Amino acid sequence: MLKKLDKYQLTLFICIAVITIATRFIWLGELPGGLNQDEASMGYDAYALLEYGIDRNGIHNPVHMIAWGSGQNALLAYISMPFIKIFGLSVFSIRIAPALLGCFAVFIIFLLGRRIESTNFGLIVAGITAISPWHIMISRWALESNILPVFMLTSVYLLIKASDNKRFLPLSFFFFGVSLYAYAPSYLVIPLFLIMAGFYCMVFKVFTIKNIVISVFILIIVALPIFIFVLINTLKLPAFESDILSIPRYTGTPRYTHMSSIYGGAFFQETAKHLAHSIKILFIDFNDFELQNSAPKVGYLPKFSLPLIIGGFFICIWKATKNKSFNPVAIILIWFFCSFIVSGTSSPAIHRMNTVIFPIIIFFAYGLYTLFNNSKALALAFCLILSVTSYNFYKIYTTEYAVQVSSFFFQGYGEAVRDAQQYLLDGESLYASDALNQPYIATLFHLKYDPNEYIKTVEFKNPGGAFQSVSKYGNIIFGVRSHAAKSAKVVVIRKGDDARYYNLNNYITREYYDYLTLYSKEVFQEDAENNIIRKKIPISLSMPTLESGTYFFNAQWETDTGITIEAVELYGTQRKIIKFGSDQINNRISIEKSQLYLGSNKLIITARSSDGRKKTAEFVITNYDSRHKNAFDFIKTIQQDIGNSQRNKAFTQDNLLTQGIMFTSGLGTHASSKHIISLPINADRLHISYGISDFSGGCGQGLEIEISSDDKLLTKRKVYHNRLYSSIINIDNLNELTLTSKSGSNRHCDHLNWLSADLVMK
Repeated sequence: MLKKLDKYQLTLFICIAVITIATRFIWLGELPGGLNQDEASMGYDAYALLEYGIDRNGIHNPVHMIAWGSGQNALLAYISMPFIKIFGLSVFSIRIAPALLGCFAVFIIFLLGRRIESTNFGLIVAGITAISPWHIMISRWALESNILPVFMLTSVYLLIKASDNKRFLPLSFFFFGVSLYAYAPSYLVIPLFLIMAGFYCMVFKVFTIKNIVISVFILIIVALPIFIFVLINTLKLPAFESDILSIPRYTGTPRYTHMSSIYGGAFFQETAKHLAHSIKILFIDFNDFELQNSAPKVGYLPKFSLPLIIGGFFICIWKATKNKSFNPVAIILIWFFCSFIVSGTSSPAIHRMNTVIFPIIIFFAYGLYTLFNNSKALALAFCLILSVTSYNFYKIYTTEYAVQVSSFFFQGYGEAVRDAQQYLLDGESLYASDALNQPYIATLFHLKYDPNEYIKTVEFKNPGGAFQSVSKYGNIIFGVRSHAAKSAKVVVIRKGDDARYYNLNNYITREYYDYLTLYSKEVFQEDAENNIIRKKIPISLSMPTLESGTYFFNAQWETDTGITIEAVELYGTQRKIIKFGSDQINNRISIEKSQLYLGSNKLIITARSSDGRKKTAEFVITNYDSRHKNAFDFIKTIQQDIGNSQRNKAFTQDNLLTQGIMFTSGLGTHASSKHIISLPINADRLHISYGISDFSGGCGQGLEIEISSDDKLLTKRKVYHNRLYSSIINIDNLNELTLTSKSGSNRHCDHLNWLSADLVMK
């Protein structure tokens, strides 16, 4: 193939190849720094399928990933599997496929240019692609939509090649079918292109009926699974599963429906608006100003290329229409037209209308090629300016842009979580910042987490949503502004956003770009080499259990530790030191219930080691009799916006923890709920506490509670994070009580705990 090049052309081809490989592969794992959530999603699902046979949604070999709930294209995940197998799951391994495909695209566009015009034209269009800011950037990170242009390019090249050798037509249609698995806009672009290009080829009788029938049959076979997938999710049909592949049903609304104006109520108005915006992005700004698509002050091509693009466009029209015979340039025009029209069906951005860029590069190349044929000196001057501009782009890309994009790619977060995990013991939780987009996927990726364990333990803030957000899985809890997070042993926070909620003097810190891992100085210390090691803790305690009139705590403490336990009336003023039993062999501390005050008691357990270390824990336990009853035993009606309230647990299934105090009795509810209590005869007063769960994430602005009876409001209060509230209410002669909570600005974060509801009888 290269034997047809003269020595000057071969030299230029080698230079283009070297530039292409260098700009796609140098610092591939480090630039862009970090890991975008879509990269992590694709990479982790590919790893999970490779190692465990299922993705993170439990689907075996899906034709399209469920991902967040509204879908992610699967093709790049499958292409990346060999590299993950060879190099392990890493940022570098998941970016190899896009980089290789980027190099392949430069070679294919050279072949396409040589076929439609000449070898020199092929070198020009390949050179422009090699130094195109757009193409360099899409080749360097693993956004699955970025591979659609190279598959479309390959399909079109093979179609044009088939006009010379009919054996290439089935292969072309095979690649068109595969392209449908790369990115959803292909569902419109490819059928529209094939209809128009097919009509054009039929007019000039380029292919025989036999060629067309065989090729269409291959396309149907390849495209059938994705076609069924669209039907299942559009018509809400049951999913299909088999040992070979699965066609899943989304948990949420398909993204291709809410992204496209086709499914809206104002198709023509929206499409016209989007097309106008597309023109602005492509031919005026040369930029959509989205950080992942363009570096600062740099577009997908330089603005000064516009005259050559326009000139090249009209040259293509002239070439396609000057003779009444098949001309492959007409296929390029059809490609451009279809891609541009489809760009009007969704909110325009470079990555959403990426199939239109290669035709524009070809127009640009035609303009420059024509300039070479008419004024070599002017064309060389233009190439010099283009080279300087490209060098300036790469300089910005590796310096200024690298700094800016690191926050968009959450640089350091995954590594911080991975390193923090090694310091935790079984049963201990890691609190990780949620001040980024879908933080859970970065942790799954960097921890190489077992998808089976993830599926068993995951809890969503918005189950069934189009973009499901994870509140916790395994031992990782997302959200670091709650009291529980501030009391945790290890926390990963974001600088600025989260750091103002913490006194960093109380922690040993480790820095990971925009993130900090905090190690509590109560638990950890640094050795002489500044390694983080655990301190010995005077005592550790778990939630108590009541057995035959005795409360038992599972506990561990050092032999030289002194322990005192104080009981305080939760709704009174009395307090006293109480006796307890200790069994260090079985790791248990016991307290006889008879020592407690009637109703709710707050136990303050203090442990002091011989070397001066101190640990304090607070629990609220109950002691009921005939005159003191648990109001939660008399609930008759429960209403809640999401899920079910939990008896003696938080809504998230964690302990009832509010303001760092653990309660043994209570109701864990979601943000908005209503519980009706049928009051027993002779009930006189209700003593009740309440507060937002320390496990609720801390991202809301609080909520409101009401306690009422027979539509009469007895108590109303705004409830904020990290505070514990209590009320004493006269309920003499009342038949029912209604406990109501109303969500604030974010119902996914503010979960209410109703706590220690003591009914005092007459």
